[in-house]
Amino acid sequence: MGIKIFKSTEYLDNSCTDIIYTSVDFDETKKEIISFCIIQFAITKIKVQITKYDSSHNRCHVHKYYSNDSTIEYLDYPISPEVIRFLKKDIKCNWKKYKQIYMKNKGFNNLEVI
Repeated sequence: MGIKIFKSTEYLDNSCTDIIYTSVDFDETKKEIISFCIIQFAITKIKVQITKYDSSHNRCHVHKYYSNDSTIEYLDYPISPEVIRFLKKDIKCNWKKYKQIYMKNKGFNNLEVI
């Protein structure tokens, strides 16, 4: 027994250029999630992180790469399967908005030019 890492990648649309990547580290001995990372990527000529939820330093937070100052907002959530599902759902429901804000704030009309 030890640490098991679960990874998955899901497409957010049919173009296969927008994805959500998830990685969860699970302690099989303690039967608990140690950490997680959920990233929204836009992929064209390069791979760009738009939004990232993770639990590094044992605390849930979000990196809003789409904002002008790439803010990190700490969240008052436990590290749990329910929270991971909730945060993935946020990206799945809002990815287009986050991507549009990213493009506007970074000065791109279209991510294809990146």
